[in-house]
Amino acid sequence: MAVAPVNKFLTVAVPVAPGPQKIYEVPTGVSSILLFAQVSNVSTATTYPNVTFWHRRTTRSTTNFRDTRVIRGIDVPPNDAVVLVDGRLVLEKDAIKIDSIYVDAVQSGIVSVTGCTYDEPSGIVTVTTLTPHGFAAGQEITLSGLEFICPSGSGITTTIFPDPQSSYVVDSIVNPGQVGTSKTFVANIGSAAGIAHTYIGSPQHTFVSAGTSSVVAGGEYVHKFVSSLEDSIKIAGAGNTTPTNAVYTPADGNLVFTVPNHGLTAGVETIGIATDSLTFTCSSDNHQTLKTYPRTKDPIHDNFAIGIAGTTTDTFTINVGVSTFIYHTPTDATYDPATGELVLTIGYHEITAGNGVAVKIDGPITFTCDSDNNTTPQSYPRVTDPAYNTTVAVASTTATTISVNVGPISGGKVAPLQMEFIASILENSTT
Repeated sequence: MAVAPVNKFLTVAVPVAPGPQKIYEVPTGVSSILLFAQVSNVSTATTYPNVTFWHRRTTRSTTNFRDTRVIRGIDVPPNDAVVLVDGRLVLEKDAIKIDSIYVDAVQSGIVSVTGCTYDEPSGIVTVTTLTPHGFAAGQEITLSGLEFICPSGSGITTTIFPDPQSSYVVDSIVNPGQVGTSKTFVANIGSAAGIAHTYIGSPQHTFVSAGTSSVVAGGEYVHKFVSSLEDSIKIAGAGNTTPTNAVYTPADGNLVFTVPNHGLTAGVETIGIATDSLTFTCSSDNHQTLKTYPRTKDPIHDNFAIGIAGTTTDTFTINVGVSTFIYHTPTDATYDPATGELVLTIGYHEITAGNGVAVKIDGPITFTCDSDNNTTPQSYPRVTDPAYNTTVAVASTTATTISVNVGPISGGKVAPLQMEFIASILENSTT
């Protein structure tokens, strides 16, 4: 009868990949003591990546877990290291609980993976990234979160690679062209004992439903005056004038013009404004695009009898109509996780490309995802999504759809090798 060793010292040394990464889980029949752990900055750059380190206790019966941070967001100086644990952290695994330790790295140069071809048995992988990767042949990198499927009966128990985490070297750059423009590189990640691997890539989403009025267009966006055409304001029976400033309040529709010593009187003179003669920017697209008013669809278009509501020596006020919210309920949606493009079917609309559109922040657009075989509906946008609590520009439209970019979901990440984790662990047999 074999007897398990009472004590076993173990050294864990792995490169740190971008994002959350499980470093170690207590084996069955063992309780462990983490004696020492540190992260080193091994890059040749002068950047300061940072790392968070935590202990996770998972309940077997429910798979619920509790995370206890040991250290959070600590910068790792160039050519230096940070000690994460220098003492004793007890880790256990029994019929009730499972303990493990994790790191989460914030690094520079992280690029999302959109395509991956793995050749078995050579071990050569060809990786395509969402944006130019900027790597050079011979550079050390880390790959993380690549999802593959393998033939049934192969004995492979995980679909996420690499596992365990490793570092690799870029062998060559495909179609390098000008420096820094290539999106494809080749590396040798090792063979897989004759087992074919098929890259899954970004998870595909299937539309389920959308909440009522979950897409909002228009609204009380901040308008900033840029310029006015000469003689843009037509004063009935008194010629023309050019404003030096204009302030629009979308909530009440008031437009206040600045014209020094204009001499106008509220309730007496009337005015008109030439079509597309006033230029503003708008917060609907973060003030990126110049927009001209009044447009042909605006209430004051072609109206040259607009009453003056109030005056000061150098300003006068008219009402041009409020900027209202228009609500739409999507009946269908398609999402491309590789590019981030979301196409919403909302029926007839008057939204044009470049206008702002806001998706309600309470997650009313629901999809299923093939990452769990479309079993669990998920609502978007989530708090962690780029489109949460913000407006996103409309890229294109049809008569019944609008297209916006809400950010991609990558099928993995790749980054220059910047940090390495090392730990000393004492495993004690419990059997």
